[in-house]
Amino acid sequence: MIHRKLEHPEPHRGTRVVVAEDDDAMRDLVAEALKKAGCEVIECPDGASLFEFMREAWVKNDRPPFDLIVSDLRLPAASGFEVLMLVRRLKNPIPVIIVTAFGDELTHSYARELGAAAVLNKPFDLDELVE
Repeated sequence: MIHRKLEHPEPHRGTRVVVAEDDDAMRDLVAEALKKAGCEVIECPDGASLFEFMREAWVKNDRPPFDLIVSDLRLPAASGFEVLMLVRRLKNPIPVIIVTAFGDELTHSYARELGAAAVLNKPFDLDELVE
């Protein structure tokens, strides 16, 4: 994986991002890159914790309490596809970026059909994700 230093520190100040990734090292790497870009990051190690966070967050707010979800496609307790299906049913859906190590054309197509803002194959360029 290429990890380049961001040229413009904190270009996304205040953007709230949920990162759902079961691989601790990958989740830490993605979260750190987003934090360096100025994002506020909430980390979820699996689909169940992501869904619980989303449920609690929406109960307390009348609008999404975050701006973007970055989700691994294969998570314990839920898939990235299930995340997409849940988000698109919401009154105010937010963008979802799916990352996957299993990204064939059918996977990409189905994720886009479900509303993914982007699908990135692992390994991916962190700067591309941040943008």
